[in-house]
Amino acid sequence: MIERLGERGREERWLALGKTSKGLRPGTIIGIGDGQLQIVVEQQTGPGHIEVMLRARQPIEEVLPRCGRVPLPPYIRRDPDHRRHRNDIRPFTRKNDGAVAAPTAGLHLSRRLLDELVAAGHQLAYVTLHVGPGTFAPIRVDSLQAHTMHEERYQLTEQTVETIETAKREGRQILAVGTPWYARSNRRLIPTAIYNPVLEPPRC
Repeated sequence: MIERLGERGREERWLALGKTSKGLRPGTIIGIGDGQLQIVVEQQTGPGHIEVMLRARQPIEEVLPRCGRVPLPPYIRRDPDHRRHRNDIRPFTRKNDGAVAAPTAGLHLSRRLLDELVAAGHQLAYVTLHVGPGTFAPIRVDSLQAHTMHEERYQLTEQTVETIETAKREGRQILAVGTPWYARSNRRLIPTAIYNPVLEPPRC
C-alpha cells in the first residue's frame, strides 16, 4: 500500500503496488488474513500501480497491522514468521507512518549504540523521511532528463533545524546515518539542510 486516497474507516480507497504475470485486472478480489481484509482491484494507474478498495468489518487502520507484513527490501531474507521483522525494527526508527518501505536502519542500530555515540561527543538530530515508491522505480529511458522522479515527503523539527544550523556555523561535519539504501535517501534530504542559506522546518 502506498497512499490512502480518502477518508479512514471500514472501507478505504488506496493507491498500491501490485503486479502479477497476468496482471491484476479491475474486479479482482483478494482476501487477506483469513477473510479479515478484502482488497478489490479497481483500476491500473500506471506500470505496477493500481487503485484498490479495502473493506473490513473493523476500521482498516486496526486491521492492516494484523494482516499486513513489513515491506522489506529484496536484499533482506523474509522470515516465515513475519511478526519477527516488526519486532526487530527499533521503535525510534518508526515513529511516524507514511513510508512505503520499512525503516531498515532499525535492524542494526540500537539505543545502546546511539548512547555510545553521544557519550563519545557526537550530537544526534532526527529527521522524518517518508520514502516513496520512486525509490524502487527502475530507469527505463535513455536520457535521465526524461526520467520521472517521484516526490518524497520529509519533516525537520525546529530542534533539528537549530542543531544543523549550529553545526554549519561551527564548521562541523553533518553525517546521514542508516543502511546504505536509507543513507542514500537521506542524502537527498541532508543537502537541503546543509546548503540552504536559511533552513526552515518544511510543512509536510
